[in-house]
Amino acid sequence: MSSPDLPDPTTVGALEALLQWYVAMGADAAIDEEPRDCFAARVAPEEPVKRQAPVHPPLQDGAASHGAPPRLETTPAAEALIDQAEALAAGAATLAELRHAWENFQGCGLAATASQMIFSGGTPGARVMILGAAPGSDDERQGEAFAGAAGRLIDAMLKSIGLSRNDVYLSNVIPWRPPGNRPPAPLEAALCLPFTRRHITLAAPDLILCLGERTAHLLLGTKEPLARLRGRWLTYEDGPAPIKTAVTFSPDYLLSQPLQKKRAWVDLLAFSKMLESATGS
Repeated sequence: MSSPDLPDPTTVGALEALLQWYVAMGADAAIDEEPRDCFAARVAPEEPVKRQAPVHPPLQDGAASHGAPPRLETTPAAEALIDQAEALAAGAATLAELRHAWENFQGCGLAATASQMIFSGGTPGARVMILGAAPGSDDERQGEAFAGAAGRLIDAMLKSIGLSRNDVYLSNVIPWRPPGNRPPAPLEAALCLPFTRRHITLAAPDLILCLGERTAHLLLGTKEPLARLRGRWLTYEDGPAPIKTAVTFSPDYLLSQPLQKKRAWVDLLAFSKMLESATGS
C-alpha cells in the first residue's frame, strides 16, 4: 500500500497537512521534546533461528488451549530477551514488584515509543479481572486503564450487571500503547506474556473477562474467531488453579458498531450468572 506524499512545506496550510501526514503514518502522539532513535540500543538482528510455534488443539467443551506464546522465527537475541522476561516475572512476589520489574524491562521496544506504562485500574484482588489487548491513546494521556470513551462504556457495561470499576481489576495484556494503536507484533506479545501471566497469578481473580478477539488470542493461545469464542466458558490454566474465562466484544469495537451492544449485553448476563455461581452469592 502506497503512503501519502509528504506535503510541500512552502504551500499554504503546509503545517496542518504535515501534521495530518504524521497521523496517517502512525505518529499521533509526542513522546519527547527531542527526537531519539528508539532502536539504537537494541541488539542488531541476526540470522533467524526457525522454531516451530506450539500446536494448539481446538477448543473443546469450553476448555481453552493455552501454552507458550508462538515464537515464530526469532533470533537468539530475542530468545534471550524472552527468557529474561520470564525470569523477571517469576521473581515478582507482589503486584508492586511485578510493576517495577515490568516497567524497568528494556527488552520490549514499545516501552521506548510509549509515553508511559499503563499497569492496571480498578481494585487489586477483586473477584473479576478484565483484560484488554493494549492501552489506547486516551489511556496513555490519562495514565489509566480504560479511560476516555472506552472507559465510560466499560463503566456502563459493569453498571448494567450491578458492578462498578471498584468491583473489578482492569489491565491489558500489553501495558504500552503501540504506535498508532496498531496490533502488537508477535515478539512484543511474547515479551509481555510472562508478565501478564504473573499478573493474573498475583491478582488471583475468580473469573476473567477478555475484551475482544485479539485479547483472547494473546492470552489463551487460540486462533478461533470471536463468533466461536463468545457464549462459551473457556479455562485459563496458567497458574495455581484454572480460572473460568469469558470473551466478549472490545469497547472500541462496540463504539464503532453500537448495534452489537445487544449481543454484548447477552454476554454480560451470562458472565454475571457465572460470577454468582462462582462466589455462591
